Amino acid sequence: MINFKSQIIFSLLIANVLSGITVKLDGYSNQGPHVDTLRYVSLKVKKWEFYTNGEKRSVKVLKNNDDIELTYKLWLQDKPAPLIIIIPGLGGNYVGIAPTALAEIFFNKGSSALIISNPFSWEFLLSASSRLTPGFTPVDARDTYKALNIIIKDVEKKYGKNIFPKKVLLGYSLGALNTLFIADIDSKEKKINFDRFVALSPPVNLLYGLNQLDNYYDLWRKWPDDKIEQVKNKAIYLFENPPASGTNNLPITSEEAQFAIGVTFKIILEETIEAIHSRKDFGVLKIPFKSSSRRKLEKEVERMCYKDYLNTFLKASYSDLFGKNFSIKKLNKKASLPAIQNTLLTNQKIRIIHTIDDFLLTNYDRKWLKKVMGDRLLFFNHGGHLGYFNNQTAQDYIIKAIKGVKFNKNTTKKILTAAAKSNIIKAEKQLVNDFDSTVKEIDVSVNPNNNNFNLPPNATATIVRVTVKPKKKARKKKSIGRKGIILETME
Repeated sequence: MINFKSQIIFSLLIANVLSGITVKLDGYSNQGPHVDTLRYVSLKVKKWEFYTNGEKRSVKVLKNNDDIELTYKLWLQDKPAPLIIIIPGLGGNYVGIAPTALAEIFFNKGSSALIISNPFSWEFLLSASSRLTPGFTPVDARDTYKALNIIIKDVEKKYGKNIFPKKVLLGYSLGALNTLFIADIDSKEKKINFDRFVALSPPVNLLYGLNQLDNYYDLWRKWPDDKIEQVKNKAIYLFENPPASGTNNLPITSEEAQFAIGVTFKIILEETIEAIHSRKDFGVLKIPFKSSSRRKLEKEVERMCYKDYLNTFLKASYSDLFGKNFSIKKLNKKASLPAIQNTLLTNQKIRIIHTIDDFLLTNYDRKWLKKVMGDRLLFFNHGGHLGYFNNQTAQDYIIKAIKGVKFNKNTTKKILTAAAKSNIIKAEKQLVNDFDSTVKEIDVSVNPNNNNFNLPPNATATIVRVTVKPKKKARKKKSIGRKGIILETME
């Protein structure tokens, strides 16, 4: 029982009962998360002139870098308009078809658009990566933020500082993870001061996502040689001849789709490793980059998976940061979304769109996103990983996210809080252990006349420090009573 003789301060876990809504994709032919994921390649530029009309510009990001510059692509409206900057997924670069198709959609809605390569791509790491070893999100986001600051100044220098009344950063997949970490940086430094951050299908746990890609590629090990070639040919055909929309069924099984996904991202890893090795020898590969036996080097690189990459290249690159205590678990803790939980909780500029069946998420990840993001989160009922881009309903909601629309309305719900203090403390510790993040405390007051908490609007999904102030006439009371205190929170 709580003693009312004096002011009592204790910690209380406020469960965030806000939850992102789930939206049905109209006209979407669902074939499961893995086959649906391959629909990502069906997003095409509607007018090829748009692709060719984009202006390519280059900026110097790194000093003493053999004059290698970072190239980006820009589409400007005829008059000042909001700028939407797109960061593609793992391995994606500024000339990609899918990010260009997104740029076309946004341009047709009246915005200017700009595409920058993902930091985990050979093009970015050669021209803008401070470590040459992408994969550690805090540094990748820092490098991207620096590059974007230079790029925006480059455009404003040529076209005028008032050319962009608003700036929006939009990323998908790994680019979405980078976008959210950049939101954390920008909220503190405000060098760019973005007006909105939109993250499409970000992984919550980076290591889990990379392990999934490794597992999908490894499926070939249990197949006969003729099946491997058959599935490879299927994957190549689908990438070269994607269906026109999400309404057409793909002639591929779920297992074959998993392998196609694994192969695609394995190739990206190999390209990245060779680009790293061309600039610096980290002592990981035995064959020098300039070796006359090119095929031997390729074979050595082919044997590496994403887990190997983390344990070798990233370990060598970040030895100064982690020292002898380096571990993938420690690296992943700093590189995954829970590391920036406070920013996700409080930054009202952020919107996240996901699917309920994305294979890069666990059930825990989905629950965590709901608790942290509330009405700034939306799930589609199908689509796997990025397989919803070509759906009109999905595109409409992406535009809404860019405009800052929240995805559901808040309602008030009363929750009894006559819990034992020991249980409250246990819940607080559990929250910290699960999320691996420092949680924010918010001061709240209690109205002694009706035992109601007066909550600030941002008191969601966090630990709240409650100050109980007794009214003068109630000093002789020694307990709350059977009914407990009524806590008002948002649902």
